[in-house]
Amino acid sequence: MRRALLTTLVLGLSGLFAACTPAAGSQLTGTTWQLSAYTEKVPAFQGVVPAEQQPHFTILFNSDSTFSATADCNQVAGTYTTSGSNITITPGPSTMAFCGEESLDAIYTQMLSAAESYAIANNQLTLTLTSDGTLVFNSATGSPAPADSPAVAGSPASADPAATSGLIGSVWQLNAVTEKVPAFQGVIPDDEQANYTITFHADGSFQAQADCNAVSGTYSTADPTADSGDLSIFPGASTRAMCPEGSFDGLFTIGLGSAESYAIADDVLTMNLVNGGTLTFSK
Repeated sequence: MRRALLTTLVLGLSGLFAACTPAAGSQLTGTTWQLSAYTEKVPAFQGVVPAEQQPHFTILFNSDSTFSATADCNQVAGTYTTSGSNITITPGPSTMAFCGEESLDAIYTQMLSAAESYAIANNQLTLTLTSDGTLVFNSATGSPAPADSPAVAGSPASADPAATSGLIGSVWQLNAVTEKVPAFQGVIPDDEQANYTITFHADGSFQAQADCNAVSGTYSTADPTADSGDLSIFPGASTRAMCPEGSFDGLFTIGLGSAESYAIADDVLTMNLVNGGTLTFSK
């Protein structure tokens, strides 16, 4: 009798957890969302994020109920739950760099933690806050909704995302890894590729997702708009969460720091590493 009761309780809790966990491949997960506009009721304010700054304020929801966010010069990791259109975002580890007096980094992180519902339409995500404020995001690889879209009614119009060229502006998803020393090669499963990404910005900075961790830093190349050239990547601030066993997070980050050149063909980016290995990405 006791064993039957325990089994029933475990199954019940498992069903409840599954109901509050986002399904892999849902509209919310696997997309890098870039902040385009925000409003707040108390105190009352609103603003539009310039197109060139939108890649510095992002959030990526993973199918395992974790998220990573870029808050200007800082990286934030944490967890989230959904139930229908309701959402709760719980920020966790974060870097603590000073981004400047005019930065929105602290306000953005605080507003994320106040999210209570979400809606997605026309490649645009709107988070509604407990204060009735909103955060409006565009998909990094999609087109924004028109300004009068129902998803953003009452919110400021968003700017067009920055154009992509060469390395710049694309969210590159890791497909495969090869290493010569020690000898290793592996293919990233399709449903995990969105957990290993890098985005290069025109100002010489980058943001990367290394499974459950977020990494930012700088890079150097002769012409980032070209389809090939030299490349040096300098990882900087990073969250330090323990990713699940079997994760490629450490291998990916070390590989990025070993890049020496790149080539792009047919929307595939290949980074050549100093030890003869490669990192292969697609858009």
